[in-house]
This record gives sequence, C-alpha cells and structure tokens, in this order.
Amino acid sequence: MELKLIRGGVRELNRTSSGEPYPRFEVRPSTPVIGAELRGVDLAAELDDELRAELRRALLEFKVIFFRDQEITSTRQLEIARIWGEPEANPFFPTGDEVRISRLAKDGQMFGMENVWHSDHSFLAKPARGAVLRAAEVPDNAGDTMWADMAAAYDNLPEDVQALIDGLEAEHDWISTWGRILPDDKRDALREELPTVVHPVVKVHPGTGRRTLYVNEPFTDRILGLPEAEGQALLEYLRLQARVPEYQVRFRWAPGSVAIWDNWAVQHYAINDYYPSRRVMERVAILRVTAGTDHHSDHRAVRNIRRRSPRSPAAGRLRGRFRMRRQPHAVWDSARTAAGSQRSSGEDSRDAVYWSYISHGSRSPGGR
Repeated sequence: MELKLIRGGVRELNRTSSGEPYPRFEVRPSTPVIGAELRGVDLAAELDDELRAELRRALLEFKVIFFRDQEITSTRQLEIARIWGEPEANPFFPTGDEVRISRLAKDGQMFGMENVWHSDHSFLAKPARGAVLRAAEVPDNAGDTMWADMAAAYDNLPEDVQALIDGLEAEHDWISTWGRILPDDKRDALREELPTVVHPVVKVHPGTGRRTLYVNEPFTDRILGLPEAEGQALLEYLRLQARVPEYQVRFRWAPGSVAIWDNWAVQHYAINDYYPSRRVMERVAILRVTAGTDHHSDHRAVRNIRRRSPRSPAAGRLRGRFRMRRQPHAVWDSARTAAGSQRSSGEDSRDAVYWSYISHGSRSPGGR
C-alpha cells in the first residue's frame, strides 16, 4: 500500500495562541495559521522590555512576523536579533558590513538558487533559532519569500505515520550541497569543524511544546534505523509536506521590509522569478536563545530523550507502506535539465544543481 504524497480534503490548522492581546502594536494575521504583519512598531527606536516580550510572544504565535517601512542600520539589525538570542555568522555566506550579517546579492551574474524548501543551518549541531531578514533592494512585483508551518505539517500526517516517526532520527549534512562548490582545501578544513549531525525527525518546540516536522530537502540526507530504500521513501514523503499551500504564507518585499522567523517552527523558500533583476537582502541568524525567553536543548540531549519514547505497534505495521517509487525533487529535475551535457552520467541528480552553480559562478546555494 502506498501513501499519497499530497492528499486533498480538510486540514487541521492550529495556531499557537495564549489568547492575550497585543496592546503595543496592531496585528494583521496573514493566514489562519502562519504569519502576521505588525503595525505601529518602529524597529529603529529603543524597544522597552514590555514591547520586547510582546514581540517574542507574537513570534511564537505566528512563527513569522513582518514589518514595513523600517529604516534600520546593520548594527540595529543585530540589536533586533538579540531580542531572541545571540547572532551567529554563516560559514558559507558572503558578509555585509558586519561579519554576522549575511549579504545576499543576486542579479544577472550571481543568480538565485534558493528556491527550495529548507530550514537554516540544520547541518549544525545547534541549528539557528531564528533569523532577521531585511530587504535592501528588491525587484518590482517579484522576489517574494514563502514560509511553511512545520507543526501544521506534522499535525496533518496520518496517525500511523506520526507513530512511526516519533523517536526516529535523521542525518543532516552540508557536504552534498555547499561541499560541492567549495575548493577542496576549504571543504576539508570545514569538514573537521562541521561533521555530519543527527537531529530528531520530530522536534518538540521548546517555546510552545508543539511537535514539529524537522527534515528538509537540501540538508537532510537519510533517516536512521530503517532499511535504506524504505528510509529514503519515507524521507521523500516527509520533505514534500512543506509544499502544502494551507501551511504556507507568502510575503511581498519592498525596500525597508523586515521579516523575523522562528527557524525551529518553519521552513522557507525564496521565489526566483526575478532573474536577471537585482535583489539584495541582509540576514542575521540567531544562535543562542537569550536566557528567560526560551529553553534550548542540545541535539544530543533531545536525541537521548526521544530514544526512550515507546514505539506504537502501528509504527511497525506502517513501514511496509513506504515501498513507494521514489519521486525526484522538482528542483533537482530542473537543475539536471539546465546543466545538460555538463553533467556526467555517473553523477546523481543533486550534482546537477551544484554543477550549475559552479559553471555560472554563483557563490550562494543557500539563502533566502
């Protein structure tokens, strides 16, 4: 028996809400489940403790929050990130005015290839907790970003699939993506610092207690504890859940727009419909959670706890249902076509994506 990768019908859409009002700003929800524009907040001004607490609560509820017409400097963007935690640098991105700010500039020469659903830094032992993204230069009517609520994705899985994946773990790595475009010496040096890591397939969000599906297309390589073919079929099925429109929100950028998202709750996708126009974004990733705002668990501690979770008898019966024919990723398919004869017959479909980067001189296969 095969599971349908995407099914129709009614979906369960729950937004995590304390029920408390937000007296310091106006909230305009973007969808029933994810995203909200906050009005009446000047991010360039000093933010008192009460306002900071409301912003943290809004991010937990809506998972991604949007602001318009903000005039902030790079230094101020770092300060805003510190409302949630300490900023961190990305080991692969080009930087802006400050090393912890990634400057993502795309145009006719440095084209965007970020149009794949992903979670930032899942290849790290402690993935980014969130991000603050600011639009510096955007094309007209193009270059939107989308986010998907991965708690909603988990909630709508069949119960027997939930029973199977609760307690499973998956390997996350950067070698098959970033590693393909780095010089050998830099790749080998980074490999010492950034080995393959293991995360739960289902994370329990530390701020809301909700179960969240935690696998993504570019960085999750395999599910542990299952036969290879079965594990890959299950992984493919889980990856595709981010593509369900009911779990998504789409944001149209303008100069001065700011988006802040909870990287443990969502995946995101940068729409590349603007080539060869110019699009410049600046991003700050948030690493450590500020004391008192959340509870961060090390990935190994979470893994050990999850291993003690009992398996449902239904989980064992379900495994045979994942002997489906593996479906190719749309992004890999398009890249294979674009790469054409530049790709050797022995390379897998992912190679085509990164050969395409190398041949066009792009430096940034991850981004927003």
